[in-house]
Amino acid sequence: MRASRKNNFKKKPIGGAMLIKTRVSVVASLLWVGLVGTMAITSAVAQNAYPSKSIRIVVPFSAGGGTDVLGRELGQKMAKSLGVPVVVENLAGASTVIGADKVAKSPPDGYTILITTTTTFATNPHTLKSMPFSIDDFEGVSLLAQNPLVLAAPASAPYNTPKDLVEYARVNPGKLSYGTQGRGATAHFVGEMIASALGIKMTDISYKGSTPGLVDLSGGQIPLLVDGTVASLPLVKAGRIKLIGVTSSERLSAAPNVPTFVESGYPEMVADFKTAMFVPKGTPQPIIDKLNTSVKDALSDKALVDRYGQSGTMLWGSDSRETVQIFKRDCDMYGRLIERIGLKFD
Repeated sequence: MRASRKNNFKKKPIGGAMLIKTRVSVVASLLWVGLVGTMAITSAVAQNAYPSKSIRIVVPFSAGGGTDVLGRELGQKMAKSLGVPVVVENLAGASTVIGADKVAKSPPDGYTILITTTTTFATNPHTLKSMPFSIDDFEGVSLLAQNPLVLAAPASAPYNTPKDLVEYARVNPGKLSYGTQGRGATAHFVGEMIASALGIKMTDISYKGSTPGLVDLSGGQIPLLVDGTVASLPLVKAGRIKLIGVTSSERLSAAPNVPTFVESGYPEMVADFKTAMFVPKGTPQPIIDKLNTSVKDALSDKALVDRYGQSGTMLWGSDSRETVQIFKRDCDMYGRLIERIGLKFD
């Protein structure tokens, strides 16, 4: 009997310890569930309260450029609909990489936004040796604008249409060159696309921006230039240059007499320079949806749309989930071009 009592006495502490451990485990589980629930509630409240402070739009270009101007105009309109200040910060450099990387590494809370272009996500991956981010480090908010490119020539050039240019190249082999804003720029890619589509050979000439190229073009120093519509249309209206073709799928209301390459018999020759809004990866979808709604409201301003349309820029918003895919398709398109024609970059 004594041995039996002794054994029973030893078992009780063990059972008590197990009971204590069980109770601790249950309490810990309850605390964890409560913590997770609190975090979820806090996150939901934060999203519902968004925005509660000023929003920063990072533009990876210098102040005064087209992307900067559009970003500031949209920022002003978004500030009204969102009820908080929207401030634009210019972080130019390294072919947009500095500004974009700043946003990629920012908290995914909707208070740091990127407005950038085709350069960042469609051409840089092919022209830069390395990048500290990829488009997969971002969530799309909306497409903002599309700028088709044009193939321009001096007003006195002996060709007026894409087919005229093909004939000129046949009779004058090796004499065609075209200016761009720089090797690896969107205009350079599009120039190579045009040459490939038309089946002609053209040598690219790099300039530091549109202005010097347009000066040489209007003076007859170069036979062709690939550029956007914003800088070229004023010179067309002044009679100093003319447009051979436009890379949009339909004619531009700002230049209704200029044929598209599509209608000239080159259906694959559709390309443009896009501008869009992005936020860091992981930004909650409700916040992205609020930003998307605000952007689309801003882009519904008819006066704004008409004013940009006069320079050939088409403003329109997209579904947030489509934005990244649009840029990925452009990146793939330029990648296929590089492989097809053997384009190389230092």
